[in-house]
Amino acid sequence: MVGVGVASVAVLLGVGSVALVVAGLVPRVLGRPSVEVVDVGRWEPAAGNRIEVVTTVRVTDVSPVLAAVGDKLRARYHIDMNGIRVASGRKDGIELDADGTLQLRSTIVHENVPALWASYVQNDESITVKTGGELGFGPRGLLSVPIPPVERQVLDDETPVVDALTSAADRIADDYALDAGTLGNNLTGGLLDLDSASPAIGYEIERGWATWSEVTDEETTVVLHFDIRNGGHVPVPSVPEALDVMLEMNGVALFTAPDRGASLADATSEPPLAPGERRRVEYPITVDNEKVDAWFRRHVRNGERTHLTASVQLVFQSPVVGASVTLPPDRVPTVTCEVQTGLLVDQESVTTCDGPVGG
Repeated sequence: MVGVGVASVAVLLGVGSVALVVAGLVPRVLGRPSVEVVDVGRWEPAAGNRIEVVTTVRVTDVSPVLAAVGDKLRARYHIDMNGIRVASGRKDGIELDADGTLQLRSTIVHENVPALWASYVQNDESITVKTGGELGFGPRGLLSVPIPPVERQVLDDETPVVDALTSAADRIADDYALDAGTLGNNLTGGLLDLDSASPAIGYEIERGWATWSEVTDEETTVVLHFDIRNGGHVPVPSVPEALDVMLEMNGVALFTAPDRGASLADATSEPPLAPGERRRVEYPITVDNEKVDAWFRRHVRNGERTHLTASVQLVFQSPVVGASVTLPPDRVPTVTCEVQTGLLVDQESVTTCDGPVGG
């Protein structure tokens, strides 16, 4: 069989090709080329603000018989992240370079990025990247050779996003006790000299942290937890009238509250905090995932690096003077940190985001 001529092979590849496949003789007749992945992929901008991935493979050991019966290739390639098809591409009639290298283009399926975000949250902020595909040699891709699969784990044991939110929530921990007279003087700019012996309004935030809650392809819910104590003399609300949360990733505002897309879940059944009472409270915020793809585009175009900025502020309605009490009352502390991933770029996945452990 080794001595089969080109003409004979051509005949066999005509009416007898099915029989060859069934008998498993095609690789023996045509030879099986070797395929190696040189570069898993590099990100490239594409038309319409979309992103493509260029993957480089090298093909060697192409037998003269295989080259004679068909020097054109067809390629199928894909990239999955957490089991979600993030990129795919196919091309027919490919010619190999002189050194056997071949560049495969796959297009990011941007419509699937919100689902990737949901899986990222559900998998405790980790991502499994798997690539694969096949090359078809000969007429109609008669001989199929798999492209060696590549698998990477990204951000194992790291939770940069929820850590940034945790740090922001804990950063406002402080004693915000304020007597009603001082509050009234602040509200009137000192025009009224109210008695400072009025009942004190006491909010002491002992600590704060964040956890992920329900997530779908459409919405993400994060829960902010606080240990709060009423250090004053009168009952105070335990549920804020507004929860101002900001999370920006590479300048894209994923979470903004209260007036730009996020809403505090209904918790009006929570009773007020009695003087001296300490309670652990939870404030869920649900946002839609419409901006996730905009962040993803910036993340990959920035060399798979993201700058995170987060802040938290609570606004309570005072029962004493009927005015809002903002915690913190002045400058809102902002948390900034960085995260770098190695989804396709050959670099370590690291983050400077961390936060106190809640629970």
